[in-house]
Amino acid sequence: CAEGDDRQAGSALCPHCKKACINVAVPASSDLKCPCCGSAVDLKQLQKRVKEAELLVKRGCSLRDQGVLKEAVECLQRALLIQQQTYPDQHIDTGYTHDCLANVLCSLGDWSMAAKHSSQSLSCVQSAFGKHGVQTANEHFKLCQLLFNSGDGGEFLKAASAGLPVMKQTLGSSHDDCLQLTDMMKAVLAATDRSKP
Repeated sequence: CAEGDDRQAGSALCPHCKKACINVAVPASSDLKCPCCGSAVDLKQLQKRVKEAELLVKRGCSLRDQGVLKEAVECLQRALLIQQQTYPDQHIDTGYTHDCLANVLCSLGDWSMAAKHSSQSLSCVQSAFGKHGVQTANEHFKLCQLLFNSGDGGEFLKAASAGLPVMKQTLGSSHDDCLQLTDMMKAVLAATDRSKP
């Protein structure tokens, strides 16, 4: 497989060699062979898993919108498990599910777990769109907000130091998100200074 092709939206892992060589967006064929290892692949089964994950994400988001948050987390976690077994690391669909989980966990007040999923979402977005796109800047800001709310000043400052330059370059230094993140950094640094003996 060509380098970088394994993160395309349609690529899935071969169940035999675990390389991202299978295009699940094509019509199912009874004699499909993995182009990487030559093993026979049940494309219908792979497509069924992809569809199941999509439906679980959709249901999880619907439950979130209805305020049924714990059930939403369960649906999204089940979808994520299927995606992690079906797609290569940092696949954009997996990133979307991480982002949805971060959103629901934030609503439940679990800032730390929300930040972990947001960090995973950021990695997927960077892989799909590059390190300096608008999507990446937005993901940086979401992660920083979660870390700020979690009260983990050290992790927040590390994420903000990495994210703010990307946000300024992409959005412009006078953008509201950049100004808000700068203020958050100042507040955390001031609190850190006050806590020193």
